[in-house]
Amino acid sequence: MSKACLVLEGGGNRGIYTTGVLDAFLEKGLFINNIYGVSAGALNAMSYLSKQQGRSYRVNKEYIFKDCINYKRMLQGKSILNLDYVFNEVNRELDKLDIEAFEKNMGDYIVTCLDMKTGRPVYKKIESYEDYPYIQASASLPLFASCVNVDGMKLIDGGFGDSIPVMKAIDDGYDKVVVICTRHKEYESKPYSLMNLYKIKYRKYPEMLATFKNRYIKYNITRDIMEDLAQNGKVFPIYPSEELHIGNLEKDMKIIEHTYNLGYQDGLKMVSEVEKFLGGRVNEKKGR
Repeated sequence: MSKACLVLEGGGNRGIYTTGVLDAFLEKGLFINNIYGVSAGALNAMSYLSKQQGRSYRVNKEYIFKDCINYKRMLQGKSILNLDYVFNEVNRELDKLDIEAFEKNMGDYIVTCLDMKTGRPVYKKIESYEDYPYIQASASLPLFASCVNVDGMKLIDGGFGDSIPVMKAIDDGYDKVVVICTRHKEYESKPYSLMNLYKIKYRKYPEMLATFKNRYIKYNITRDIMEDLAQNGKVFPIYPSEELHIGNLEKDMKIIEHTYNLGYQDGLKMVSEVEKFLGGRVNEKKGR
């Protein structure tokens, strides 16, 4: 029997596109509970798993873009992104994540982080909401957010280690992989323009800097492999139908709304094709 999963690419605020796609899936009853989430993709997976349609978009618009992203924090010697606020206040009090449903619906929920010391990706299987430090680490954008210290490791944004962990999913035994991308189909990654700043900020972590330097090469190779797998019927990639013009720390609500609506409309158009790709069977049983 086929084994299906979702792979959710990150990309900072480009992840708003993914919230639109996932909301369209929920609206049409398309639910895949085995998920590999990276960075913003790891965050967006939470409301999808709890089946709270519209929540990720609402949280991003009402809290993350307004309160979580705050340049004034730099003057206090803190990081621009305050992800502690998301997990300890927003999710628990301001716009509650249905933690019971989240944990009940989870199959294999894997988040990708990057180990700062080794420069290698860390794939963590989330067992309960209390594992949220790994989800937080996966979304901790270098330069803008602090690393997360967990289980003796210093972890940071997983998108710098394995932006689209499609090969990890294949290696784990999944043969029907739906990938929600946040870059258009013709996109080709380039060397980081911020590399000199990374070298200054993270000079104590040479292995991580080497990973940063070569990240664009790995990204392009992964995209090529993904297309080959799509031709073989193992991967179903969903790309934005137009290039996303949204910054990593975007605060323009018109741009944010457009990006979400694009994802929602693209998702609606893709539901029947995804169902066909999956053979009409969607795994809602717990994968653990």
